[in-house]
Amino acid sequence: MKIGAKILVVLAILALIVVPLAACTAEQGPAGPAGPTGATGATGATGPQGPAGRTAGEQGPAGPTGATGATGATGAAGPAGPRGLRGLMGPQGPPGTLLDNSVTLAKMADDSVDSAEIIADAVGTSEIDDGTVALDDLANPNSYFMISVRFDDLAADGAETVIMQLPFGCTAVEVSAYVGTATAATSTTIDVLEGASSILSTPIDVQTGAGTPQVAVPTDTALADGAAISFVLTQTGAGATTDAYVVLTCKVNHTN
Repeated sequence: MKIGAKILVVLAILALIVVPLAACTAEQGPAGPAGPTGATGATGATGPQGPAGRTAGEQGPAGPTGATGATGATGAAGPAGPRGLRGLMGPQGPPGTLLDNSVTLAKMADDSVDSAEIIADAVGTSEIDDGTVALDDLANPNSYFMISVRFDDLAADGAETVIMQLPFGCTAVEVSAYVGTATAATSTTIDVLEGASSILSTPIDVQTGAGTPQVAVPTDTALADGAAISFVLTQTGAGATTDAYVVLTCKVNHTN
């Protein structure tokens, strides 16, 4: 087949194609009704997580200081500390009272001692005047001595005890007790014991008469040789007891 014939055939085919296409370009008709909604498509994959936001805002300014709370209760008192060193001996206390029939300055004002002042009329004025008084002229004379004890101050409930041993037997004559100050709310007493027994009918109340010596006569007067004598200051109640001391007066009989 010659080239010219081939071209004609191609043109003819093209004509067959172009004519129907031209017919298709006619005016568009009205839109048809909407078709039904199609089924929902599958959910898409989750996207990547975004960056984290701020978790907390900036700290605000400090608020004003609150009011001070009420004071708490006082705690329990701690244990008592160790006893300190004993202080120096205090001044000599006031003299005790003398027994009846004892020799006093008033009785010796005339430089003589008469029979009424001496036991059993053993010494007369004439014997004193001529200087001839001997042991045989005296009726079993007595020697008096005093034991003085000063206590440490007390600042609370408690007691202080001072103990000594007698070097010889003797007779208790008198007990004189004193405190400088004692709190009114306390009960403060001083007692003297031979061994475990008091030589007084009742301990001496030194709180009531603080500042003035209080005197008591022992009910147990016979103190044995080598006996342990205890002097006890006792305070009951809160407060303070200061400048406390006790004097025990005793006598020893000298036999011919």
